Parts: sequence; structure tokens; C-alpha cells
Amino acid sequence: MAEAKKRLTEMFFKYLEIFGLIAVGMFLGWLIFGFPAHASFEDVMYNNNIKEIDMTEEEVDTLVQRYEMDSGITCDLTGEELLALLQVVGEMEPIIDAINVLNGASAEQRAADIGCDVEDFFHG
Repeated sequence: MAEAKKRLTEMFFKYLEIFGLIAVGMFLGWLIFGFPAHASFEDVMYNNNIKEIDMTEEEVDTLVQRYEMDSGITCDLTGEELLALLQVVGEMEPIIDAINVLNGASAEQRAADIGCDVEDFFHG
């Protein structure tokens, strides 16, 4: 019993030392780099020009009009067309799902990205 207590005490202080080193490292990182999770509104940058689109403004407008009439067109669009729609319309479910399909995402990943159940892809 005394040996088990001694071993438990040694392990406790060993882990306490490890956690102490981690805490010291985090504190030094905070001193050197500042608080990493803090970003002011001015620090946030929105970049809508992720990739250069080789489509004219007229082609993009036509594509947006087609999408607004029937969002089901996303299934037949190319990656470039989907990217153009994404930049103009925003992160809409049909666009995100079509991008995931082009990238070979699993049904589970597709469902997680658009907030639905996996079974929804297999019904209807």
C-alpha cells in the first residue's frame, strides 16, 4: 500500500510538472505574441476575389438570373461558374452542396456543411 501511494505521489508531481511547463509556455507565448483569439473589427478582412473569374460581367449577371429562377442549375455548373455564383450570391445551400459534389465530398460532409440530415440526399 505504501509503495502504491509513493508511486501515485510521484506520478502526480510528474504530471504537475508537465502541466506547469505547458502553462509557462502558454504564458510566454501570450507575452510574446499577444492574445491570439482577439481580433478587432478592423483586423477582419473580407476577400471576395479568391480566384480570378474568366467570365464577363454580363455572363455572371445571366448566371445569377438563371440561379434566381431555378437554384437546381447548380448541379450542372462548372467550378468556375459555381465560384462566380458564390462570390455574387453568397454561401447558399445549393451552391455549397454543388461545390462539395465537385470536390467528391461524402454525403456526411455535404449534410454537415449545409445543415441537413444525410438521409435527405437519398429521398426524393
